[in-house]
Amino acid sequence: MLRQLAMKITRYLSPVVAYFAVLGSLTDAICAPPQWKANLIESLQTEMPAGWRATLANGQIRIDRAEPVLVYNAIGLPGFLDDAAQDRYIRSIARRTTFVIELQPGDPMSDEEFSKAFNGNDAAVERARAATADPKLLPDQAFWKAHLEYGYKKLPTFRYENQSVFMNCPYLGAPWNVWPSKTAIECQDVVDVIGRKFSRYRREIDRQ
Repeated sequence: MLRQLAMKITRYLSPVVAYFAVLGSLTDAICAPPQWKANLIESLQTEMPAGWRATLANGQIRIDRAEPVLVYNAIGLPGFLDDAAQDRYIRSIARRTTFVIELQPGDPMSDEEFSKAFNGNDAAVERARAATADPKLLPDQAFWKAHLEYGYKKLPTFRYENQSVFMNCPYLGAPWNVWPSKTAIECQDVVDVIGRKFSRYRREIDRQ
């Protein structure tokens, strides 16, 4: 009797188990990152320094440093008598934050389209400087978001096969510096590792 009951239960459960097995396989396939992203994450992880990690989040590849860094605005720093005085000042104004790099795929763009948009961005910077009467203005992404009238267009950093790749890093480049220099070099080394994974657009300078 018990054996017959067990056989009936097994016959009943087999389709259910099979259904959930198929469902699990489909879910894994849907959630799995595209192969190029998975390969890139694995490659980055093997080449980056200890304490860095590459993961996939919301369709973007996210690279971050486990330990926070100190960043400071390098524009308008006063003069210093020596390196010790400079270090004390920078430490007093620096803020602690997570160094994050995001790689986001985008639509393909030709070299010609890239050059045209790049030259257009140069013109947008000049318009912004003229409008603000600040010839040394270095607009950041927050500025451009607040001033769409200048016509600045965010451009991809790299390309990979048939698509563009945008690299976002809030504290990479002017006006921000990472402190101390040893940490800044480490962050730049990671950026260099990323850069070697992609090709860059060729820009033709508009000389008109």
